[in-house]
Amino acid sequence: MGPGLWRANPAFCADKKFCQILDTKLSSLMDREYDDLSDIQMWEKIKEETHTIVNNYGSTYVPWRKKTLHSLQRKRNRILRTKPSPALRQLILPKIDKMIHKLQQEIVDIASIKAGVRWREQGETSPGYLKRMHTTRTLQQYMPSLTVDQGAPPSDTSRYNRDTPSLTSNLQEMQDITRDYYRNLYQQDPVAKEHIDHYL
Repeated sequence: MGPGLWRANPAFCADKKFCQILDTKLSSLMDREYDDLSDIQMWEKIKEETHTIVNNYGSTYVPWRKKTLHSLQRKRNRILRTKPSPALRQLILPKIDKMIHKLQQEIVDIASIKAGVRWREQGETSPGYLKRMHTTRTLQQYMPSLTVDQGAPPSDTSRYNRDTPSLTSNLQEMQDITRDYYRNLYQQDPVAKEHIDHYL
């Protein structure tokens, strides 16, 4: 579990083509005679062969996944732009969404494994890594000031008028501005029924 830990892409286990290649390669390896190798050396050879197979397969699979995901997303957007009927959307989109979800889930799983490996190799033993991670997150979350109209009272949405903007770094004012902004952002806008019917 120390530095140098390597794990294969778990998504390959569900790929029939990869499983066939792995089975063929390892069966061929086991058919050879290695009388001069101990059990430990043989196990290391199996791991080395598996590592090579995974890397070779991944070098073609990863670009294919990226290209296919991009193509599916473009196809989905193209269908939505044509404004199909609800019945047609229900027929076509679930199939595309299922394929997109599968590919995106693979990417998430791989990122999770990489994050775990990085933490085991650096997080617990490297103070510099912890400091850099803390600094990066602090900078991402820190908000030094917000734009507010001069003289606008708290909880007044007119503060967002951009004709006379100014900045404030007062914590209470920033909280009021943020609360008012999101209250206004997620407020439901009235939509005419005929516009909905036209879209559908």
